[in-house]
Amino acid sequence: MKPLNNTTLKEARLHMGLRQKDMGLILGMRQGPYSKIETGYTGRKPTKQHTIAIFILEYLYSEGLLQKMIDLIKTQNKLSLYCD
Repeated sequence: MKPLNNTTLKEARLHMGLRQKDMGLILGMRQGPYSKIETGYTGRKPTKQHTIAIFILEYLYSEGLLQKMIDLIKTQNKLSLYCD
């Protein structure tokens, strides 16, 4: 598995048809911090964990399961608002 750079991270996201907001949701961060990684703002670069996440997400995408996972995360986030 080859490490990602800022450009390949963005290319992977676009290939899967995801918005930065979707990626942030999946990775457990807001869109703004995710954008800083993708653009390289202030020298931020994708980590090994981002590379592994993209690898898994591309598999889910190829199997037609990515949108189901996103929907599940959104549902869990909504439910957690009521449990706090």
